[in-house]
Amino acid sequence: NWHIDSLVGLTLIGPHREDFVVLFNNDQVKNFASRGEIRSLLLAFKFTELELFNQSKELPILLLDDVFSELDENRQKLLIKNTKKYQTIITSTNIPSNVIKDFQHIELV
Repeated sequence: NWHIDSLVGLTLIGPHREDFVVLFNNDQVKNFASRGEIRSLLLAFKFTELELFNQSKELPILLLDDVFSELDENRQKLLIKNTKKYQTIITSTNIPSNVIKDFQHIELV
């Protein structure tokens, strides 16, 4: 109910309030995966979500915040390759030199 959300000053119900567990060989991925691997897994979910939305007539905009910091060079290149068919906005404090040539960037100082 938006009235209750207004009173407490935050949204109490929604996908951002849900946690889910990813299992691999009956163990939670968070127990053994590196931060980069977890970030890659989350990006895979994000791209799956984009493909579902892509079935509609309107193309979604992909928003990624500080996504390069926990990805190795190969994963950074794969990320850029997979964003080509979407309008994508990526924020970052540091754009890796291996991907900077692949997109238009705007620097705020």
